[in-house]
Amino acid sequence: MRPTLPLAAAATFLILAACGPLREEEAWTPLPMERLRLKPVTLQGPPPADHARDTCDRAPEQLQDHLAGLLRKRLAPVDLVPPEAGEPAGGGTLEVSILGCHLESHQWDVGSAEPDISFYLTLSLHVRLLDPEGEVLLERMVETVEQAHTDTPTPLYELNNYPPARRVADLFSEGRYRKSRGDPAALPSP
Repeated sequence: MRPTLPLAAAATFLILAACGPLREEEAWTPLPMERLRLKPVTLQGPPPADHARDTCDRAPEQLQDHLAGLLRKRLAPVDLVPPEAGEPAGGGTLEVSILGCHLESHQWDVGSAEPDISFYLTLSLHVRLLDPEGEVLLERMVETVEQAHTDTPTPLYELNNYPPARRVADLFSEGRYRKSRGDPAALPSP
């Protein structure tokens, strides 16, 4: 038995949607700063269930590591300041919080030649971009689904949180960010 088509299709759509062209209400806008500090990624919200705790506890560090690598390339000529470097003078701030982490698994009886467990990790992210004066330039809620197939009962080393990092990095290109008519969004602070 294979994963149901709607679940697999939804996961594929969420991942591919990040790579799509600008929507009609979006435009690339230059970042009004020389440097952008990536704050440490945090895990907020209710604690994950026991079976997901290890995977969700690793998510902030993995996401932050991927973001640092991806954003360095996407932000140029704006410099990326990693979390451990402290506050840059005259720089803006990028805050990424994991508001929800949900791990789902399905076991399949497909024989010994193929993986028999599918894991789906859903992360709900809150992304905020602040200018050097602390004004909100961009605020987004992003949800991603990462999928892994394995024959082991844990996805701890199968899921790496690259898809959510890619979704956040795709909000930036060549010293610009995706500004929509609604930015900054009227979202409550986490």
